[in-house]
Amino acid sequence: MNSAEHIQPNDERRTDPRRPVRLPVAWHDGHRARQGELLDASREGVFLLPAWRPSDALNAGDVIELRCRLGGGELDLTGEVCWLGHSDWHAVEGLGLRIHTTDALRGLLDEVVG
Repeated sequence: MNSAEHIQPNDERRTDPRRPVRLPVAWHDGHRARQGELLDASREGVFLLPAWRPSDALNAGDVIELRCRLGGGELDLTGEVCWLGHSDWHAVEGLGLRIHTTDALRGLLDEVVG
């Protein structure tokens, strides 16, 4: 993550509650494939914990493609970086992503949260 970029979330704007999910994901930021874990999801976005600190700078607005592993299958999501930095909720550094593939995200929530 770009250490100069610390855009924080605004929970007052959140229209849907976060739900803990803890799902392993493969993700791509346009430069290389990476690994990580989704720690929470809502109907509009997810929080991504990278498996390691990305060496290439990431910025708000960057497009991220994710492949979530669910049981025996996979689910693809596309979104953009809304904020990056420390999450007080998770007590880690990560990425807040707005997901554009909302139907797929609803499917993920139905699968893991019920």
